[in-house]
Amino acid sequence: MKRQLSLLMLAARSSLWRVLGILAAMAAAQTAVFAVQMDGATLEALLDGRLFRLAAALGLAGTAAAVSLSSGGFGSRVDYRAALLPVSPGAPARWHALYGLAAALLAWGVQLGVVLALCRLYAGRVGAGDFTGQLTVLAAYRSSLFHTLLPLADGVRWAATACYYAGLGLSMGLGAVRAWSGRWAAGPLVLALAFWFQPGGLGAWGWQILLGVSALGVACKGLWYFVGEEEAGT
Repeated sequence: MKRQLSLLMLAARSSLWRVLGILAAMAAAQTAVFAVQMDGATLEALLDGRLFRLAAALGLAGTAAAVSLSSGGFGSRVDYRAALLPVSPGAPARWHALYGLAAALLAWGVQLGVVLALCRLYAGRVGAGDFTGQLTVLAAYRSSLFHTLLPLADGVRWAATACYYAGLGLSMGLGAVRAWSGRWAAGPLVLALAFWFQPGGLGAWGWQILLGVSALGVACKGLWYFVGEEEAGT
């Protein structure tokens, strides 16, 4: 088990500090955009603004790039160290996939945390501090971006959001291992940038379902590739 966990630590050491820096920059950019545009705007308009959504999408894209590209290609230090560990051929892919899932979950948590903090900031600015909870719940239903991050009672949107982040995370982690054979995965970056387009709040399911299914499709393609590689090596 110690050898297996060494693969997880190897994956984290290669990019975790980059992921944290990128998400911190995303949070700072979103906060700055929100503060500059706050006067005279509704909370939903601020959260669904183009620049605010762009910062969110770029933060995800940066996370995807850090995880799937920063471990290097064939002959990199990560590749070399993974090859030295006495583990099964498919173990690096499995542990990198797990790390990718964790990175995607971290990105979702930071995105949601920023939005919740800005809702509190907005409530204090407009003198609605005693009604912060109600204001936040209404925004979670009316704002497309917020509703994607926190669908509340919208079960379909929860499923779509879960599929999106799970698929993105898996494809990021598998992309890092695939790079060792000289095959760079563009799927995670495309999926992350697609987060910019938020078509609506409650009841707007079409795009989110498509995005979630697409993310799972990209992840399944990566999994299928590594299943074939592992079977060929046995």
